[in-house]
Amino acid sequence: MKQSEMISDDSEVPKIRHLTFSKLVLSLCLTSIAVLILAAIYQPLHTQLVKGRQELTFLSAHWNVTCNGKEYDDVTLPRLGTGVLPKGTVITLSNVLPEFSGSKSLWLHSYYSELEVRSGADTIYTYQTDALNSKTYIGDCDHFIPLSEADSGQTLTIVLTLTEPMAVSSFTVPVIGNESDFIRYIMGSNLTGTFSGIFLVVFGLIAILISCMTILMNRQFLRLMLSGAFSLDVGIWVLCFYNYVEIISSNATYNSMMEFISLYLIPVWTMLFFALIYSGRRKKTFLILSFIDIGFVVAVLFCHTVLSIHLNNFLIFFHILALVEVLFSFVMIAGNLKRREHLKRFQEKVLLTGLIVFMLCGAADLINYNLQKYLCFHFMQQNSILFLPLGAVFFVVSLLMNYFYFIMDNMVQQKEKEQLLNIAYVDKLTQISNRTKCERDMKILEDGSKPYAIISFDLNHLKQVNDTYGHSMGDKLISGFATILDKCFGNIGTVGRMGGDEFIVMVSAQGKDTINQRLLAMEALLAKESRKDERLQFSSSYGTAYSADHPEMTAFQLYKLADSKMYEMKIRVEGPKAR
Repeated sequence: MKQSEMISDDSEVPKIRHLTFSKLVLSLCLTSIAVLILAAIYQPLHTQLVKGRQELTFLSAHWNVTCNGKEYDDVTLPRLGTGVLPKGTVITLSNVLPEFSGSKSLWLHSYYSELEVRSGADTIYTYQTDALNSKTYIGDCDHFIPLSEADSGQTLTIVLTLTEPMAVSSFTVPVIGNESDFIRYIMGSNLTGTFSGIFLVVFGLIAILISCMTILMNRQFLRLMLSGAFSLDVGIWVLCFYNYVEIISSNATYNSMMEFISLYLIPVWTMLFFALIYSGRRKKTFLILSFIDIGFVVAVLFCHTVLSIHLNNFLIFFHILALVEVLFSFVMIAGNLKRREHLKRFQEKVLLTGLIVFMLCGAADLINYNLQKYLCFHFMQQNSILFLPLGAVFFVVSLLMNYFYFIMDNMVQQKEKEQLLNIAYVDKLTQISNRTKCERDMKILEDGSKPYAIISFDLNHLKQVNDTYGHSMGDKLISGFATILDKCFGNIGTVGRMGGDEFIVMVSAQGKDTINQRLLAMEALLAKESRKDERLQFSSSYGTAYSADHPEMTAFQLYKLADSKMYEMKIRVEGPKAR
């Protein structure tokens, strides 16, 4: 097969780039369709999940609360804000249980607190009652407390003893119902976060798996591994924030530890992404920031495990560090725009856009959290996150666009590389291998272990055709002879033009009978083509040399031997003046 069939001409490169853009647009359309499908099923699924709310009784009003010697009578819990409280604070909440029949459960959510629950004068539930004295770490926890019909109408008393400083600033509403309805309600209330967390975890695992499989083939896939680690980390944090790990593992402490560790790692991946985008001094700056973030995580883990200064105590320092890095990143971006130092590659612009959206979403949730905790101002649903999971999903989508473009760009580069190789290795007139390619293939045959044969050809009567009919007709004679050679030998070896009227065929692992049959077929085809135009009389002299007969020879020496045999035949055909 002629190599011209692989690459046509230079005009194909713009076509390839147009095809790449079209595929990118198609990928974006498919992504948009997927988002629309998810949006279409979101509302029905959300409606189905929150149906459990109709079976639940929310104890939000008529609470009597004692905290730090202060008493609050007949208050509504979501509206009651105590501000941050010191470690060891005891909070007592009391209310009258509504009338109900059969067995129910009471759902409570506590934050870093020992817990005692009483129905009337009887203690019906306790949790980690010695944690304060033993300095045991307990995180936030969902409690499902069985209630019997005898508890109906009794006074419910909840006693919380804070085991960590700044643990509580507001209270979640206790709920009465069945445990299955609780879980449905929790999932329905946090459906956006649930979808985002699951998507990020699945994408992260797949990205890490693919990068591990391809890391040895292309170093660019290190970015894919970093993307997978980022996505997996944010996804784990989202699912831990909504206590899904606790629901699955029944281990609240494990859930809280994973939540804080994954949260503290997010700036590490973010700064590393900036380091991938930029170069020079900016790259070094972002790398330093990522190492600072790693050092922060290591220091926190050391304090948690050795000094019993637990993970949640460092949250305010984390917020300050994250806010400083966000502001610094925006200053760097603004500085580049002011100096008009725009990113050159489309992939980098997409990645930077995703990072900016993610950081803005993270900053919004950070502000909302601190407004709730320190000012008791509820901008969104209490103890919820919305922007950061969506920002992370947007960033992952930008990564997918980045990799689509990266793959398409690689295809274009590979095509252009093949085109350059075509220019370097293909004879322009005949579109078969040129001398450079043939000499390269000789070396490959020589280094191989299989026997091979080299046939040297010389096109007869080329000078007479050039002199009689002109060089254009001589070119037709050359290209026509190359086509005949390619038809006869192209599927078993390399067909090439060494220059002028000299041609070569290199065949590996073929017997002499096969080569002789192909030579006879060539002679018949030459005679057939010669009858079509009296001006183009195809005739050739050739000589064959086999490596098995001359194992001591190099491939080039074997070619010279075949060339000498070819000239012997040419002398017999054209006479002594053939040379």
